[in-house]
Amino acid sequence: MNPNPEKLRYRNDKRSASFINLAILLNAVFFITVYSNSSVSPDRFMGIDIIINILFMLVAFYAGEMIKVYNKKWSCITVGIAVIQILRIFWLPARYNSLEELVGNSYLIAISALAVSGLFLLISAIRSYRLSSVLEKYLKENPSLSKGGH
Repeated sequence: MNPNPEKLRYRNDKRSASFINLAILLNAVFFITVYSNSSVSPDRFMGIDIIINILFMLVAFYAGEMIKVYNKKWSCITVGIAVIQILRIFWLPARYNSLEELVGNSYLIAISALAVSGLFLLISAIRSYRLSSVLEKYLKENPSLSKGGH
């Protein structure tokens, strides 16, 4: 089913933005799971990860706002954010699991939250890129419509 490009001109892409909001929520689940675990001992990696978490939430929120208005560039940036989010599984959770500080359900919740968060980011990026391309093509075919608009 192809989207109606005329409707895209006036409707925000709230669904893609919602997927990003879910990704941010799952990142918060990861954060709470790791940092509320009393067996995880603080170190410099934890400090770096806290900074990464803050940056992730800020950039992801901004990406959601840009994707909402069919910004194709931010669809591509969101793919990069998704890849980083998925790769984070192999950094902090894997490190604390190998030190036997993050084990069992806490470990499974942490890696699942990051994996699903990355998946939601990818879904959002692909969906937004597709819709942005449809709108961009429509506006190129109808140049009189793009004046003062998108």
